[in-house]
Amino acid sequence: MTKLCFDWLAEDYANAFLIEPHQHDAHQIVHAVSGIMRVSTDDGVWIVPPGRALWMPEARVHAIKCIGPVEMRTVYIHGTHAAFPDRCAAWSVTPLMREIIVRMSNGAGSGMLEHLSALLLDEIDARDVTRLRLPQPKDQRLARICDALIADSTRGPTLGEWAKRIGMSERSLIAHFKAETGLTFREWRRQARMLRGLELLSQGLDVTSTAFEVGYASTSAFVEAFRLTFGTTPSRHFT
Repeated sequence: MTKLCFDWLAEDYANAFLIEPHQHDAHQIVHAVSGIMRVSTDDGVWIVPPGRALWMPEARVHAIKCIGPVEMRTVYIHGTHAAFPDRCAAWSVTPLMREIIVRMSNGAGSGMLEHLSALLLDEIDARDVTRLRLPQPKDQRLARICDALIADSTRGPTLGEWAKRIGMSERSLIAHFKAETGLTFREWRRQARMLRGLELLSQGLDVTSTAFEVGYASTSAFVEAFRLTFGTTPSRHFT
């Protein structure tokens, strides 16, 4: 374990603003006070609404797209600690963690920074990981499918039709998709729908409209799928 050094950034971005792929020589906690971020790395896409934060390990190349105006508050941490994950992870942000991030990103004196840093490490150690990730396959043929599902997870070719388009048998596609993403095609598409629904709900769309927008025939079916994915209903998620 090395001595930790902290830095921070507070920036506001317009809707659809894209931060091109880049990397940092420090670990990063990315949080939005308002707005939604879609963060992409070589192995996944994360949707990060208010109330959540993304842990980005040092040297990991990533890009960020703003969904709506975004007030981004970021803390950079140089050094290593036993509590630090070695992979990207989305966390629930407690009121205390949120206040720490905001206070640090707005600038803090050396005395205050020492206290805030210790509190932040405690919060990281007690973090609550959330399911906000879409794993990305390395195979470019499968990546093509995933890109199409991210653009529109409600329509488009069936699994069998995709198999023909990319020159695989359906059985081979099923096996490759599961091996590369850890999810079945159906599970991946449901996760894509849930994350798109989370974006829409975060932007103020009502639950019924969101359910139909992401391809569910009824509000109740969407609410149940949301509960199974995130462990709570849409109404409780945003309270």
